[in-house]
Amino acid sequence: MKRGRMACAGLITLLGGILLSQPPSYGDDKKKHDYNACAKGITLANDEQEINAIAQKSKAHKIFVDFLKNPQTWAAMLKTIDERADFYSDNVQIVVKLVPTGNYGLGRGVLGHGTMILNYENMARAISLSRGSVDPPQKIITHELCHIFHAAKISLPLFLNEGMAEYVAMKEDQLGPYFDSKKEVKNLDESVNIGFDERYARGLIFFKYLDSKYKQASAKKFIVLTCLQEKDYKEGLQEITGKSWEKILKEELEWARQFVNSRGKQ
Repeated sequence: MKRGRMACAGLITLLGGILLSQPPSYGDDKKKHDYNACAKGITLANDEQEINAIAQKSKAHKIFVDFLKNPQTWAAMLKTIDERADFYSDNVQIVVKLVPTGNYGLGRGVLGHGTMILNYENMARAISLSRGSVDPPQKIITHELCHIFHAAKISLPLFLNEGMAEYVAMKEDQLGPYFDSKKEVKNLDESVNIGFDERYARGLIFFKYLDSKYKQASAKKFIVLTCLQEKDYKEGLQEITGKSWEKILKEELEWARQFVNSRGKQ
């Protein structure tokens, strides 16, 4: 990722609250998208001196910085969220800030306009633990990109919101701890109030249920209906399944419990 002209538009103003004129439409898979061009709208807020200092901290830090500065990195992640959720914009404007503390990442925005904060120490640690692989940070950043592409008045409960981003990023590292916790699997209504340590895995299991129980891309359609077209999630589920909410609650809970009991091998 080069600074200069590419960075000017994104660095002058943070555009987290601007809606694009029209959300993408579900099923527009035949249209060719230029992800490389869109990636030019993603810029680093840190100055070059600070970025170089981060890269010099360790081999893992340099791998992470080189990963971020490569436009192909961002093009690949944009392609992933488009293919798995129809999250696409011709006018991406995202400013990325690297910080040494906090969570792994935080993304906020509306339909491709927003900001992302990344903890470079945690990212470098994840790369070290994976023996130099950039797969962990790639999935974390893809997860945060999903949050930047939501419509403004998102109606998803928090566990479905996080589960959606996990599903799109193909990030499943929270499933193992959830299986090991032996916690009772709650239905969708009860899961609205589950804690931080459960919500990522429980939400992801819901999206796996949709794709397993119904036709392929049902999870994608649900994301489009709720995150882009802003339909109530219960109405969206009833539209996809053709079943009442009461029947969905029972069916999804049974599937989720079998999934957990088999540790994802059903």
